[in-house]
This record gives sequence, C-alpha cells and structure tokens, in this order.
Amino acid sequence: MKPLLCTSKRAMLMMIPALVGLTVDMAGPAAHAAMTLTTPAITTSVLYHGSPEKATHNKQGAHATPGASLPSAASHPLPAIAPINLPTPLPVLPSGSVNAPGTYPLQATASSVTVKWSDYSDNELGFKVFRRDTSGNWQLVYQVATSDVRGTGTNYTWVDTSTDLSGQCYMIAAYNSNSAGGAAEECTVRPDPSRFPLLVAGYAPEWSGLSDTNDGAGTLVNVDNEQNLRYAERTFGPNLEWANTSLWRVEAQGGPHLMKGEAVALKVWGGGWLKYGYETFGVDLQLSSTPVYEWYAIGQRNDPSDSSWAGSDLEDGGTFALWNSSAQAYLIAGYQTWGVSLNWSNKVGGPSAPTPTPAPTRGVKTEQVFNCSVDQQPVEVWIEDQTAGGGFVDLGSLAEQYGPGGCPAPGSVPGTLSPQSGHSYELVATDSALSGCDAGNDPQEGQCQKMIVHFVGDANGYTRTDVVDGGTFIRKLHISHGGSGGATRVP
Repeated sequence: MKPLLCTSKRAMLMMIPALVGLTVDMAGPAAHAAMTLTTPAITTSVLYHGSPEKATHNKQGAHATPGASLPSAASHPLPAIAPINLPTPLPVLPSGSVNAPGTYPLQATASSVTVKWSDYSDNELGFKVFRRDTSGNWQLVYQVATSDVRGTGTNYTWVDTSTDLSGQCYMIAAYNSNSAGGAAEECTVRPDPSRFPLLVAGYAPEWSGLSDTNDGAGTLVNVDNEQNLRYAERTFGPNLEWANTSLWRVEAQGGPHLMKGEAVALKVWGGGWLKYGYETFGVDLQLSSTPVYEWYAIGQRNDPSDSSWAGSDLEDGGTFALWNSSAQAYLIAGYQTWGVSLNWSNKVGGPSAPTPTPAPTRGVKTEQVFNCSVDQQPVEVWIEDQTAGGGFVDLGSLAEQYGPGGCPAPGSVPGTLSPQSGHSYELVATDSALSGCDAGNDPQEGQCQKMIVHFVGDANGYTRTDVVDGGTFIRKLHISHGGSGGATRVP
C-alpha cells in the first residue's frame, strides 16, 4: 500500500543547488513535481508537522529564486556518503522524467528525526535527502542507491540524529542520469525538554502577534493587559514600555516559515535584540546588538492539554507563551517597582510537566544600599555578622538620594559592604526620628528600624541591591514597601 502524499495549500519556489538543470511541472499530483531539462529551478511546497497528538497545520509562502537547482554530491562532498553503485549493472543508465518520491510525516523525538519515503518512479538511480542549514540553504545530508530501478513501492528510511537546529526542514529527491523529481518540503521541531517545556503552564500563553515568516515583522501584544510591548528609553530597568502599538522583528536559524518550539531571536523596533540579562532595577532583560536565539513561542491559550504544539505553525495573531532557555522561565506581565511591568515565572503546568533544574543557591558578593525613605530622611546603617558574633557594627549614616526624576537619582552612590564567604548577616537601617523610637539609633529597637535584610556572603555570588523603603532587587521579587512607621523585612 502506498503512503499518503504530503500536500500543500499553495506552491512555493525554493532555491535548491544543482544536481542537473531542472524545472518543475506542477500540473501532476500535488504531492510531487516532475522535472525536465529546460530551466534550472525547482518548485516545491512546504508542510509543517506538529506533535503526534495534534492535527497538522499547513502554511505555505510564495518565494522565487532563479538560477539554482538540486546539489550534487560533488558540490557538497560528505565523507560519510559512498558513491552510488547500482545493485545490478544496466546496459543503459535510466533517463527521462522522474516521479518524486512519496513522503510520510516526519517522526520527531527529542534526539532525532526519522525521514521516510516511498519509491514512486520506475527509472531512478537513487535518492538524495536535503536539509536546510542555519542560513536556510539546502545541504545534501544523505543519499542512497535505489534497491529496484524499474520497480515502485519500496520504502526507505533515514534517521537524522543531528540536534544543532531547533527547526528541521527536509526535501527528498529521486534522480537518474539526466533528471530528478523533488517531493514537498517537510518541517518539524524535535520535542526536546532541554530547550522548552513539553507541557506549558496554563497561565503562560499570554502573548500574541509576531510574524510567522522568518525575518518578518509583527507586533508583540500581551493579551492579559491588552497592551503592546515596545522600545522606550528608561532611567531604570530595560528600555521597554507598554503602549498601543509595537513592531518586532523575529528571526530563526532555518527555513522561511516559523514553527512553535523553534528557537528565535526577537528585535524591538528602535532598540536591539531582546535577551535575558541581569538588571539592578526591574526585570532581568537586556537589549543586544546581535541576535540571541533563546526565545521559544510554545503552547496556546485556553488549551486544556497544555501541549507545546511543537512543530505547528507560529500563526499570525495566534497566542503563545514566551519561554526563555537562558532564564529557564516564562516572560509574563507582572508588577515591577522599577521599569516596565514584566516578570519571570518558572512555575510549570500539567500533571507530568518536567521541573526545571533550579539554579544553584548563591550568596552575596557585594551588598549595596540606597536610601529612598519616603520621608526623605537620612538613615543609619548597621551590620551584624551572625556567624562570627560580636553584635551590630555601625556602618555610618546614609543621606536620602532623591532627585528630580525619583529615587535613587542618577549618579547616586550606594553604601556598600563586601561580606565574608559563608557568613550569615543581618543588615538594619534605622531612623531615630521615627515615632516611638525612644532609644536613639538602636538597631535592635523595632520602632527605630526602617529596613531589615538577611543574606549569606559568597565571593562568587551576586551584587545585591537593597533600597530603604523600596525593597530588594536580587532576583527581582517585588517586596512590599515599609512605611515610615515600620521596617521593610526582606528574607
């Protein structure tokens, strides 16, 4: 029984390097293209295969690239590929037009993609498998001699174990001495839990927009707050803001159309490429001058299966979660004291969802303290090494650090401390002018305390920034503000 041919909704002209001078006649069956010797071009269509439990979603584009055809083994030599030797010598090499092979849906696992096809021609010498590289160009990756030159219906299988691409696209061609027939392009994404969660947390698909075309432009909208994320210069935090319009460029290493689960880079119009990176204030996001392929659009809003939908189209206007492989977390809308209201969340969804490996616990290399007391009063800063003992030590007074644009004002110098590795510390800021503070600047008198924080010293740790009446900004967790009559306690 012959396999069902993969078909497409519309044809797409693809550039494929030369095997022989070829053209395509699309008047035949939609699943293959018969090639002759008139012009060096080939017409193919493109299919995208999602996860096995999902229906296939098809998307085609229209692109024309003149002057190129299927690559030969000589133009792309591969040491692992032996020369083609026919099993039975033939008096005359087969020639004439060649039917394209029939193709089966790609079968993807975390570590491989299985490519399978069936012989639909009765005059082929063999078959070649091409895969797109990181630039989107076709490369010969496998070839095999036919097992039956004059017969049809034989199935062939090749397993691709390369994992350097997150989205993998293939084209299979049958050929003889002067012609070739190329099947429809097929693309898929390996369901690799080291790249993205296979089950998507139900709260996370809160984004829409982005183009479904590689190097295309679109919006980036949060469907929860119904606002666009766009570039804006800021004093604190990443240069982003919420607005009514936005424009983002999306780029992947591979084919012309984008799929869910494919690693992409995101560039905001007017700024740079969005990436995970430490910020003293606000959410841990930075803008880079070069593409950073660490973003994965996965899942779908209100999907009870929590599927990642890996390999299905990234559709214009569709919903998705934004997973970042460097942060190992979803980017979501959420309150921030400083900068744009975005947060990271690595809470997972689904009963069998993999738990991300937690980052190793790290302490504080340098402690910084700014004074943003709402009453704009100076504070006294105290430190106690609870490991060594000896009580509190007065580090001195820290003046308020407000400026015209808020606090801390640009150029403000924090109070700093370099703790000893492995030692536990308590840091207290006091204000003797607080109501009920009758014991002067006593760090152990509750009515005098404006801020209390605890941390452990680590020579290889973080630079931690605490703000009196402003919370703490290590890992960017929002801490409720302490008023002038009580301390802000930070664990």
